[in-house]
Amino acid sequence: MASWLDSQGNYYEGDRASLADRGVPQRPSSDHIFVDGAWIEDADKIAAKQAEEAKAKLAEIDLNSIRSIREWIAKQPDCPSFLTVYENEAITERAKLK
Repeated sequence: MASWLDSQGNYYEGDRASLADRGVPQRPSSDHIFVDGAWIEDADKIAAKQAEEAKAKLAEIDLNSIRSIREWIAKQPDCPSFLTVYENEAITERAKLK
């Protein structure tokens, strides 16, 4: 299948849409841009993707640690009362899962 760049630099595959479009080698992935006759990795796209992956991993770590931190704090003598209420609610809800 033929690959093309239109006059605005947008990549597409298939039949040539305009005589102004130029043929290019098939793009390795959507993380590549065509520069000086070759496909190169788009550093901005890769950095953005890595940042999103890191944010997702951090959210997972936070989510997995909240329960143990809340349980530990609830056992402390100076635990804020609202946190004790949340821990008791969580205990009640977990009991419903059995």
